[in-house]
Amino acid sequence: RDAVENTDVLSYHEGVDSIISSIKSKGGDQAVLVNGKAVASDSLNDQQCQFTLGHLPLLLHKNPRKVLVVGLGTGMTLGATAVHPSVEELTLAEIEPNVVFAAKTFERYNHHVLDNPKLKIIHTDGRNFLMTTRNKFDVITADPIHPWTQGSGYLYTTEYFKLASEHLLPGGIMCQWLPIYELSVDDLKSVVATFTRHFKHTMTWLTFYDAEIIGSNSPFVIDEAELQRKIVAVPGIFSDLSRVSMGSATDFLGYFLTGTEGMRSFGSNGTVNTDDNLYLEFSSPLSIGKNVMMTNASVLAKYRENILPYLQPAVER
Repeated sequence: RDAVENTDVLSYHEGVDSIISSIKSKGGDQAVLVNGKAVASDSLNDQQCQFTLGHLPLLLHKNPRKVLVVGLGTGMTLGATAVHPSVEELTLAEIEPNVVFAAKTFERYNHHVLDNPKLKIIHTDGRNFLMTTRNKFDVITADPIHPWTQGSGYLYTTEYFKLASEHLLPGGIMCQWLPIYELSVDDLKSVVATFTRHFKHTMTWLTFYDAEIIGSNSPFVIDEAELQRKIVAVPGIFSDLSRVSMGSATDFLGYFLTGTEGMRSFGSNGTVNTDDNLYLEFSSPLSIGKNVMMTNASVLAKYRENILPYLQPAVER
C-alpha cells in the first residue's frame, strides 16, 4: 500500500513477452521496469553509465557518421549518440515496441531523441538485425542489458561479438556494458575473454558503479585537446557529461582503467562464452543479490594502466 501511494506510474504497457512500465517514486528516482524489475533509472550512477555508453565511443571515433544502438531503455544512450554533430544515420534495434512509451517519459534526459529525424527504429532483436543487414557502422553500442536479464545472455557470446566486429566500418568502435554488480570475478573474466577475441585493440573505462569496454580493429589514439574541444563545443554533450562529473577531457580521461594488454591479461583464464555452452546464462544468476561490487572494482583496479601511451603527443608551438 505504501508503495502504491508513493509511486507515480508514468507509463504502463503489456507487450508480447514483457510488461514495460515507467515509474517515479515520490522524492526518489524514476525508473524503467521490465516485468516489474528495474533495469534503468535517472539516478546519477545510472545516468553516468548510460551517457558513457553513448558518448565514449563517439568521442573516441574520428568521424562517427553511422551509429547503431541496441536496446532503447530510457533512451539516454541513444540520445547521447544523437547530439554528436557528425552523426548522419542513427539506427535503433529494439525488440519490444512498448519500450518507446517508457523512454518518452525520460525526454528531459535523452534529448527528445525519439523525435530526431535522423533516427530509424527497427523493432527486432539487435543480434538478429546484424545477421540480416549488410549495413556497417562507425559505432555499435547498447543500452545496458545485464547478462542475467531474460534473453540477453546471447548478446555476450563470442558469436555476437564476432558479428558486431564484422559490421564495423574501418576505424569503427564497439562499446559494451560490463556490469560490476551481481557478477562474479569469473563472470567478468568471461565477458572480457570473449570480447577481446574479436577486437585487436580494447579498453576498459570504470565509472561509478559500472565498467564500459570498447573494442576496435584500429589503434586508439586520443588527442586530448580535440577531446576537450568536442566535449565543450556541443551543449548536449557538455550538459550530459558535466552532470556526471565528466565534463572536461581531464575528468573524462580519469575514468580510463586499462587498455589492450591489461584486458587480455585479466581475461587470460576466463571461460569463453559461446552459443553452445552459454556459460553466463547459467553462471550469472548465481550472483544475483550478492554484494560483489567492491571486490570486482578492486580486482579490476589491479590491471590499471597508464593512459599516456594512448594519447597523441602534444605538439609544441
